[in-house]
Amino acid sequence: MAHFLLAMVATVTLGSVELELPQGITPIADLDAVDRMRHAEVLQVERDFGQPNVNVAVDAWMPADDAKRIDAVRLWWSDEVDRYPFSDDVRRHLTIDYRRMKPSWWRIRVIGRHQSFAFDVALHDGRPAVFADVTLPSGRLVQHCRADSAQLHARRILGIPVGLRSMDVTCTARDGTVHHGSVRASPTAKRRGRR
Repeated sequence: MAHFLLAMVATVTLGSVELELPQGITPIADLDAVDRMRHAEVLQVERDFGQPNVNVAVDAWMPADDAKRIDAVRLWWSDEVDRYPFSDDVRRHLTIDYRRMKPSWWRIRVIGRHQSFAFDVALHDGRPAVFADVTLPSGRLVQHCRADSAQLHARRILGIPVGLRSMDVTCTARDGTVHHGSVRASPTAKRRGRR
């Protein structure tokens, strides 16, 4: 059903830190149990489809002895108790590309059948935060706007979710102005052999 909308595959090569991270269903209370690492919940992304009370969590892990690095970032499901990976069925429809740009900055690109969007996880006041280029309803683009909340909206045909339409955010610009808009999306090339 609608769970296929958030299929995500990490295309990054697993490093030693990634291999130490929890791989299966993990109680939220245990996310800090990775040796020599500190966990931070970066953002809970709500959605207007699928199971109620299940969001997409953006999590980051930083070295316990280095407050200027982010060594791992992950997107996965979250309810009120656990984090858990996306199913194989989900991962067939979307791809997530994680790229480390600098020691404290990751670029995450979510690629779907019709569009993709990108956002960054970077340090802000000593904590990881999500930043994105956000298009306002007026059409103006606000670059590097720090997301305070986010929601995924489904593209629908006859009321049935068939893909992702937008990732809408409330964000704070560099000058402190709060905005409401959509993370800038780009069209993706059609994939051959996909239905």
